[in-house]
Amino acid sequence: MKQNQGNKQKNIQSKPLRKIMIMIIAMVFVFTACHKKKKPFLLLPLIDNSSIASTDSGSGGPTFTPAIGVLDTSFNSPNGSIIQPISSFFDIVYSLAIQSDGKILLGGFCFNISTGYFDFCITRFNSNGTLDTTFGSNGIVIQDIGSPYDWGYSLAIQPDGKILLGGRCYTSNWDFCIARFNSNGTLDTTFGTSGKVIQPIGSSDDIGQSLAIQPDGKILLGGFCINGSNEDFCIARFNSNGTLDTNFGTGGKVIQDIGSSNEQGISLAIQPDGKILLGGFYNNGSNEDFCIARFNSNGTIDTTFGSSGKVIQPIGSSSDYGQSLAIQPDGKILLGGYCYDGFYNDFCIARFNSNGTLDTNFGTGGKVIQDIGSFDDYAYSLAIQPDGKILLGGTCSNGGNPNFCIARFQ
Repeated sequence: MKQNQGNKQKNIQSKPLRKIMIMIIAMVFVFTACHKKKKPFLLLPLIDNSSIASTDSGSGGPTFTPAIGVLDTSFNSPNGSIIQPISSFFDIVYSLAIQSDGKILLGGFCFNISTGYFDFCITRFNSNGTLDTTFGSNGIVIQDIGSPYDWGYSLAIQPDGKILLGGRCYTSNWDFCIARFNSNGTLDTTFGTSGKVIQPIGSSDDIGQSLAIQPDGKILLGGFCINGSNEDFCIARFNSNGTLDTNFGTGGKVIQDIGSSNEQGISLAIQPDGKILLGGFYNNGSNEDFCIARFNSNGTIDTTFGSSGKVIQPIGSSSDYGQSLAIQPDGKILLGGYCYDGFYNDFCIARFNSNGTLDTNFGTGGKVIQDIGSFDDYAYSLAIQPDGKILLGGTCSNGGNPNFCIARFQ
């Protein structure tokens, strides 16, 4: 029996150096195992006639064609996939975005072996899978944000082509941080301080997880913050120049308790009406449940949603970790992640009506739990196709090394 691993963000209050060493040891193990079985550690496959849409809201809307589910061997021909070193050591990808011209961005953080620290990093590929050498230094940007540990988690592309990467940076505590880059990969010095923003939210650790751009150009970064004893949902909103938008919440920041224990905000989404959703999971004292909070555009809690603006929803019989939010065209809300059944973790999804109640027309009573492999299945990202079908992707194991996996639901 495998023990529930929980979310990758747990125990964030431990000393950063110890965390880094544990991460490095784990990555060495995974890399070595993958190498022995000739399985890629960092893999970017694109599917033939891909249904992935541009995230650039200025593109005039995405164009979709049906995918048939085989590797597109014209991408990085003849492989259909790429393994791309960024730094001289470990390179961790957390976010992918597609420009309106079809170029592909990967963002995350890279270990700088010369300093012993992590920095934000981005790489850009042409649509055929070759490195775009017009971006950064031969297609690669590695950017120190100003702290020993800079971990980028979420990419977004502005309508003007500028690129945002948000996450968390460590000085004396973890703080929200964002960097903005021009379309050629140079820092946009009109943003924040020389292209960078490091912003404390609460009095202790603040973990930026998910970034989104409003139609008016304002920037939201959501995640969770430690209030001294518990973890709470938190969001900051920035003006397009990187300053805090003081019309949002209290001085540009919102810290929102969901219950009496810990909760972690992992995924942020903006509704067409400007209301803001932050989803993740809540500890009920014995295990974790899916949870969502909805905020008005000014940062106040939307009391028309759920119970006083909040939804806490058990999915299975044990711990349930919400990881990725999406909003359907009809306003219904999907939260996907993984759920522990007492033995292994499985993919799971819940669908909510626009008022926060479970949509009982979905799955069983509004919930789906789906075993994928014979061991642990961890889902981290959810997307909705134009035909309404739902994709949930992550890593799955049949007893050996974890592999990429995806499931589609009607």
